[in-house]
Amino acid sequence: MDSAIQERLTEDDVNDYELLKADLNKMFIPLKSKMSRRAEFCRLRPRPGKPVDTFAIRVQEVGEKIWMAELKIVDRFREGTNSRAVLIAMLEKEPTTMDEARRIALKTLEIEEASRSMDFGNTFPYDR
Repeated sequence: MDSAIQERLTEDDVNDYELLKADLNKMFIPLKSKMSRRAEFCRLRPRPGKPVDTFAIRVQEVGEKIWMAELKIVDRFREGTNSRAVLIAMLEKEPTTMDEARRIALKTLEIEEASRSMDFGNTFPYDR
């Protein structure tokens, strides 16, 4: 181990792996600036195949880290959703909290899934 690093670490740090890891991360991994977190917040998109709830939690966590107002967090969630039905439902109901927005999104997707399951595999719109 480099002598400069070893001088900064106490014997307890070296014996406790988690403390050592945290100390090394502080030394070598640059902290994200408020601007980089804001940019990350603006770029958030749902990950393919992941539930909408996972995206909602990610948006809320990143938004809270940069002290974003709740309405802006809700807006980011609404704008980032990849479901047209969820977007329309959220525009109609205008949620003011992430809990409301998450409930609206989950209920809308549940209704959408139920209507798809009643389709009985018919993929031609003119035969319905």
